[in-house]
Amino acid sequence: MNNSNSSNRGCLVAALIIAAILVIGGVGMATFLFRFKARDSAMLRSEQIQLAHETATRMNSAEGSNGPLVVIDRATLGNYSATEFGETLDAKQYVAIACAPNLTSLAEQKFIEAANGMPVDWPVRIEDIKADSNKEGQITGEFSMPYEIRKGLSGHGSSITISATFPVEMSDDLISLRTGETVHIRGKLQTRNRSTNSVRILDPEIVTGDP
Repeated sequence: MNNSNSSNRGCLVAALIIAAILVIGGVGMATFLFRFKARDSAMLRSEQIQLAHETATRMNSAEGSNGPLVVIDRATLGNYSATEFGETLDAKQYVAIACAPNLTSLAEQKFIEAANGMPVDWPVRIEDIKADSNKEGQITGEFSMPYEIRKGLSGHGSSITISATFPVEMSDDLISLRTGETVHIRGKLQTRNRSTNSVRILDPEIVTGDP
């Protein structure tokens, strides 16, 4: 009888020991998994932050000599009026209307009517400046205004093609300019539609440095 009780107690003790080992092991495993997941999450957040930083750095550096001169948040495209401007027609407003995907024909017509003749002061990149072979005494300037429509850290863009005609008397001022250089062009807008390749600047003036 005593042997039976001793055996039962031994089994009970063994069972308790095994249970304790399982509990300790389970707690240890849970702690390990928690720490592993926390470390994994921290690494993921670090990678995401690093990626965002690298992307932002690339975008900021791209906005130097080769990047867009006009940057618009996609969420704000609908905020620009097609007929109401300030004293000058801002470059962002022109780009926003030119790129608007849902502008009606009536709105486009009204935009062209309102925009033609408006003073502009736009950042542009020099593509070429040359003597006009068809019009003696005139110089033709070809410019581009790269833009980008952004959504978060991603974006897409293109370029507005701009032309202007200068009198030959301005050749001394223009000869020092170089292709790829960023300048401001001032004058009056002439455009037949909201296309990005039909823009002319009348009575143009080139401003170098900060305008």
